[in-house]
Amino acid sequence: MAPATARADDLLASVAEAGFWVAPRDALRTLGEIVAQGQALAAGCARCGHTRQWLAGELAAAPAALTAGAVAARLVCGEGDCRSRTGTLAVLRPPDRRPGARRRHLSDRDIARIHAMAAQATETYRPPILEDLDAPIRVGACLPGQETYVGAQVMAAWRGRLILGWPLGRRARDRRRAVDDMLA
Repeated sequence: MAPATARADDLLASVAEAGFWVAPRDALRTLGEIVAQGQALAAGCARCGHTRQWLAGELAAAPAALTAGAVAARLVCGEGDCRSRTGTLAVLRPPDRRPGARRRHLSDRDIARIHAMAAQATETYRPPILEDLDAPIRVGACLPGQETYVGAQVMAAWRGRLILGWPLGRRARDRRRAVDDMLA
């Protein structure tokens, strides 16, 4: 056996004694907490590359007080005859399900302008509608209960105010696109 291979095997053997690696912030989290937040666990074997996922439904059958660190310490790869005790255990967080501004193609500049405009809304004052955003939409803001604009859709609630949106019609979008092309 070559010296480099022997050192690599020694390293793998020392890591194998420690079990699967798990992030310190997740090691003390209980399976009950992970299930309550709708999260899952995933493990990947360092030797054979086999991966396994445990969804919240499967984790609910395990003892709720068991920590992710305890699971990682006992984990063994189940793929074929691998039986490796090295790898990584991770808590999978669900994707951010907020209908994001990115989906509406709003830039960071647009979002900052919308927040500044919405912050001005009071019971007696409604700020002017923003019509020159980078996205094909007009945006206004008001307090809850004042959404009387015709055709407006409530896009979001932000700091006690409603952000209203009006999609641009085809002609307005084409006009805006033509102006953007002239300026480019």
